[in-house]
Amino acid sequence: MLLDDFIAEGSSSTYDWAGEFKRGWHLPQLAHASRAIELARHHAFQLKANQDLTPHLRLRAWPDAVAANILNIARRFSTRLPMVSSLLGSLAQQNGFKHGQLCYRFLVFERGH
Repeated sequence: MLLDDFIAEGSSSTYDWAGEFKRGWHLPQLAHASRAIELARHHAFQLKANQDLTPHLRLRAWPDAVAANILNIARRFSTRLPMVSSLLGSLAQQNGFKHGQLCYRFLVFERGH
């Protein structure tokens, strides 16, 4: 089973919330769920369930202009501090979910015979 954040297929925002999330949480390999499924198949795992749990999240997204300004201002100061970087990533994550740039998926695989 795999329960994690992924880059979503579509988006309703021009701001790069997914990119900000990746930078804040240091996730250079964050990918689409389809990539995880492809990798699993390559290693002889069959997909048994694929459920988008994003609609069930309790989002605490800030208004877009406020969140974007916080990220832009904070980036000018020190994002080398892990706590600051993590907080900025969390802020972007919430807005990424809100705008469909990120999704929270539940994937179940079974080893093929």
